[in-house]
Amino acid sequence: MLKVLLKKQIAEVFRSYFYDAKKNRMRSKKAIAAWIIFFLVVMIGLLGGIFTGLSLSVCETLVQLDMGWLYFLLMGGIAVLLGAFGSVFNTYAGLYLAKDNDLLLSLPIPVRTIIAARLVNVYLLGAMYSAVAMIPALAVYWITVGATATAETFLNLRTIAIIALGIVAFSMGTASGLLLAKLMNKLSGGK
Repeated sequence: MLKVLLKKQIAEVFRSYFYDAKKNRMRSKKAIAAWIIFFLVVMIGLLGGIFTGLSLSVCETLVQLDMGWLYFLLMGGIAVLLGAFGSVFNTYAGLYLAKDNDLLLSLPIPVRTIIAARLVNVYLLGAMYSAVAMIPALAVYWITVGATATAETFLNLRTIAIIALGIVAFSMGTASGLLLAKLMNKLSGGK
């Protein structure tokens, strides 16, 4: 059941790529392809390009100063902030402003499964945004340093680093989403 609910959550995030709410109908195959290409260009081309350029400008200098740790601290911090910022509005909409609570709670689905699907969705979005910054940082480091033992060690830790950064971004995103929900509640006259 968790898998089905997670697919539903992810489909809701990318719903506008497949469905035109203004015309109240599905988009054409060409329009769907255009939206997906646009998403990939923005995520990989634009954001990935920005972080590749940043990595190129910082990495070599810090490695020459024997401060590779500072490079990863800097790029990891940027990845966490990007992941938290990228998922905060999805957190607000998916966790704190969910419109399908009544429907899902009326079904024989355990509440913990519903919550788990929503939390995994938020985590995956945060990890995706974090990866947009960390993958170029790791690639630039590997190219700059070469295939030394240190570079291989850092590259072997990339998966662990991306998962850990995703968890930190997830925590920051859910906390920010909660703050946004409380702010919006106050602004709308709620308690």
